[in-house]
Amino acid sequence: MTDEVMDRLANVIRTHFDLPELRVTRETTADQVAGWDSIAHAVLLMDIEMEFDFQFSPEDVLDLDKVGDLLDVILRKVG
Repeated sequence: MTDEVMDRLANVIRTHFDLPELRVTRETTADQVAGWDSIAHAVLLMDIEMEFDFQFSPEDVLDLDKVGDLLDVILRKVG
């Protein structure tokens, strides 16, 4: 399940930033992705909520330093 969720998350990120060739791993950070600023981050979170059909709580988004942190939250929410 983790691989499937990671594939879906990576696709959301690639689509959101219009970077189809972007290599997305658990270690990917916003600093490594062109255009990933605070506004793009907020919209990305909404895209993720739509893709996985859940809502982030404020606590969920406090310490999201890398894609792996996003993945862990998604797995907790939909797992």
